[in-house]
This record gives sequence, structure tokens and C-alpha cells, in this order.
Amino acid sequence: MKKEKINPNHHMGKRTGYELINGEYYIAHCYTDEFAELNYKEQGIASMFNGLIEHAQNDMKVIAKQRHDLFATIADDIGIDLSDGNWTYNPYGEFIKKVEKKES
Repeated sequence: MKKEKINPNHHMGKRTGYELINGEYYIAHCYTDEFAELNYKEQGIASMFNGLIEHAQNDMKVIAKQRHDLFATIADDIGIDLSDGNWTYNPYGEFIKKVEKKES
């Protein structure tokens, strides 16, 4: 006598059972637990990188303000007008210069 299926959606794989409902495979908990662990690790790494990026962005804002203030101090000291163009510092030649806008 053939055993009658209790749940027609339940099937057996090679190692575990699963349910197939409307084309969706509801896999065994041993697999979902592994997915949960991988997702947890992935979220931890993403959280770490997001924290690092946020910290770096805040540091870059502070550096940009300090650079602006340093240019203002230099402009006041040597008598140049920073409002008439973009100025840059060359760390290799240790000089500042006005950068002319390139014509398009």
C-alpha cells in the first residue's frame, strides 16, 4: 500500500525537505540559518564601512575649513584677494597660485 502524502507541497531533496508553493521553494531551516549568518556578517561589514566613511567625511569637512582659514590667514598676511579666483597650494614647490578658469 502506497503511503498517502499529508502535505502535497512537501517534497524531499537529497538531504532535506522543502515546500514548493507557487514557484517559491521554502527551504530547510539548516539553510536559512546559514543565510542568516552570512547576512549578519555582511551587515556587520557594511556597518563598519558606513561608520568609517561617515568619520572620514566629517574629518574632510574639518580639513576643508582649516584649509580655507589658512588661505584667509595667508591672504591677509601677504595682501592678496582670494575672491577674484581659485587659489591652490603646490606642496612640492611650496607656493600658492591663482588658478585661471579654463575657457570651454
